Amino acid sequence: MEVSLFQGVAEACGEACFQWYRDYARRDYAMPAYTQGYTADRGDGTFVNPIINADFPDPDVIRVGDTYYYASTTMFHFPGITLLKSHDLVNWQYCANPLLQINNSDAYNLLNGKNHYSQGQWAPSLKYHDGKFFLNFIAFGDDGGDFMLTATDPEGVWQMKKLDGFYYDSGFLFDDGPDGDGNIYVASGIGDITVTRLSSDFKAQESKKVISVGNGCEGSHMYHIGDYYYIYATYGGTEGSQTIFRSKAPMGPYEEHPTRVFAHQHIHQGALVQTQTGEWWTILFKDAGAIGRVPYLEPVVWRDGWPVIGNDGVDVSKDGKAYPKPNVGQAYPAATLTANETFTGASLGKMWEWNHNADPTAWSLFERPGWLRLRTTGVTSDLMQTRNSLTTRILGTAAEGTAARQVADSYGTVKIDVSGMADGDVAGLAVFQDPYAYIGIAASNGKRHLVAMHSAYDDNGRTVAEERQEGPEISADVVYLRARANFGNATATFYYSTDNATWHAFGPTLKMRYTLKVFVGNRFYLFNQATKANGGHVDIDWFSTEPTFSEDAFYAPGTLKTFSKADLTMADLRVDTTRLTLLPGERQTLNVTLVSASGLQTNVVGSCVIRSSRPEVASVEQGAIVAGTTPGEATVSVTYTDVFGNSLTLDINVKVTHFPLVDGKFNPSIWEKGTFRSSDGYLLTGTYGFGGWQYAAPLDLSAYKYVVVELKQPAAVFSSFRLFDQNNYWTNPAIVELTGKQKVVIDLHQMTNEKGVAVDPSHIFIAGFWTNGSGPLYIGDVFVSNDGSTPVTAVGQIALDSHSRVVTSEYYDLSGRRLGGLLPQGVTVARQHLSDGSVRVVKQVR
Repeated sequence: MEVSLFQGVAEACGEACFQWYRDYARRDYAMPAYTQGYTADRGDGTFVNPIINADFPDPDVIRVGDTYYYASTTMFHFPGITLLKSHDLVNWQYCANPLLQINNSDAYNLLNGKNHYSQGQWAPSLKYHDGKFFLNFIAFGDDGGDFMLTATDPEGVWQMKKLDGFYYDSGFLFDDGPDGDGNIYVASGIGDITVTRLSSDFKAQESKKVISVGNGCEGSHMYHIGDYYYIYATYGGTEGSQTIFRSKAPMGPYEEHPTRVFAHQHIHQGALVQTQTGEWWTILFKDAGAIGRVPYLEPVVWRDGWPVIGNDGVDVSKDGKAYPKPNVGQAYPAATLTANETFTGASLGKMWEWNHNADPTAWSLFERPGWLRLRTTGVTSDLMQTRNSLTTRILGTAAEGTAARQVADSYGTVKIDVSGMADGDVAGLAVFQDPYAYIGIAASNGKRHLVAMHSAYDDNGRTVAEERQEGPEISADVVYLRARANFGNATATFYYSTDNATWHAFGPTLKMRYTLKVFVGNRFYLFNQATKANGGHVDIDWFSTEPTFSEDAFYAPGTLKTFSKADLTMADLRVDTTRLTLLPGERQTLNVTLVSASGLQTNVVGSCVIRSSRPEVASVEQGAIVAGTTPGEATVSVTYTDVFGNSLTLDINVKVTHFPLVDGKFNPSIWEKGTFRSSDGYLLTGTYGFGGWQYAAPLDLSAYKYVVVELKQPAAVFSSFRLFDQNNYWTNPAIVELTGKQKVVIDLHQMTNEKGVAVDPSHIFIAGFWTNGSGPLYIGDVFVSNDGSTPVTAVGQIALDSHSRVVTSEYYDLSGRRLGGLLPQGVTVARQHLSDGSVRVVKQVR
């Protein structure tokens, strides 16, 4: 057979292939793969724990079809409740961060010195029922509660609803299996475990304490497997063991396994899951020190109706042993979690979460495509109160059984342009827990210099002082900062470079800890703080966990694309709502969504012009609407103009009232279960029930004369309106009868309780309607008034008699914040304490 020639050479396929590859490689050459990703998959059909070498605590795991989903606790990080997905229970990837925020309070916004470290979202319960995903969690505090997230697509939009109950460490069960009774149950509690039967809208129908064992028993997950109902729980704290209870009926009685099913290994609290081939497995977390709580996968077999976990109660990876992967019907390749970011997409990668709520006006991926811009927002020198710190978990490098001295470092490196910093700004890279440390750049007197800091902390009752180091001047606009965390010896060290080649150690060594003050594992933080005034910014080009990284080395030319013309062209503009009801002083973050011609959707509130028709009623501050101190209505206009000059304006009607008659703010079930419809004011309380308002901070109504209650028709049910000056429903309120009436006027300065004791109008914690539950009320309006008939819609004033005089005064701006020192020019509000004991509020202009 004659072989065709290539350049006169017979059988020259090798030369031809070489020539082709040389030309191909000039355009589409292969790039080096990431080297630092941890995988539990040994590549030979076995795995070793942990399956994910990072802080993913309180796991709940379910299977939907051939996909497994894993939800975990993220506490004060948002967007939160990181959801992972897998096809084999060993190799996981990011799926979603469903929880956008819990509340818009000062604590969640890191405002006025408040925060929610160690709080926020706890212990999710993840379920799938009738084509829908359900995620339940609790949050502590006056701005918390019990919440349910739902979605039909786990990677799509999740809706959040606040539930009436408070189910600590909940384990939900939709009892819809072949032997189920069709009901919804939830097991919850600590020490004492309660099972509650719920209606389809998650209202409690029946509740019973079924377990009382103390010893911190918590983390319940409820299952119906075969003939038994199981409550799978943990003895946490210092013991760190797993237990299980069983019963033939959901409401008990329950018996506990004779021994701990996984004892004294600090591997505990998690979920049971069955594969599509019938195998059973459990994922629990291990208390692993500074890295946090990392997930371990253990096989489960059933003996006499009880689970046997691991190797007869011992971790199958003890001493670094490998174990066969779950049989899921086919093999899947090894995978690692995303850990590197080039900021070239239209949204942040799912590895990122903000420390507390983000200020959406102070960060952008649009202003400098290919870079993350972080503007300063708020003035503080405390990293714990610095808003818009962007965080990611530090991924460990070593499997179970690795000697501490053999554990490799976990790298975090950031390329940052500091040319936009303002005087007093500090920007950098931190390793964050308690204590924390950072390396950064500080701007001062027109120059920039290196700075490092190790926070003060408590060491068994001894306060270790803060350590701060000042470094050399940095004249370059671009600097590279690096942290290297080692979980073998629990230390982190810091470095800097101006060329991404030569690295210099700088700053104190951080002794990493895991403390309940923060209650999550150590994380990398990217931050930019203003210590003097807002106005500066930094731009971040990339973040990498590689020991050596550049975009040119890891990505072929042209592969890191940013935004197209269609991405930047506005097709539509949307806001969450066009009608908003707020309490005086309440703050509501705005989300303004740009829908681009390409279909891309982006929050552009930071690039909008936002104006209020009545700033004294509703002002605008850093992308949020802030209600003033008095009731009224205002229109907030939001205008966005794209880079090509196309503009759209949306109007939001804002109503500020002490007594909002809207869903989510009016609670029909303060006592006994009730129903409320905002559409027509319909209120049906439970038997001898109470519905109305509970205030996180007490209302001060002392500046007004009356509260007016108007019904749409005379009350046909035995009822009253009540005002409480103590934060306890079982105290003595002021009571005004409503039965047979359509309107009542309550004199705030003459009201007394049933014992004849004056009720203080400056501290109203609870207000609302009591009825015997035999029929509904139809509420028209509730408002403050100074004449008994018309609402106060501007700053009111109680007339002084001839003997009254001003004793002391407090001053506030129009958003309700108290002022001190020299008063600013413009309009202020004065709250004056008078000699007769009353208070008046007046508007002043300087």
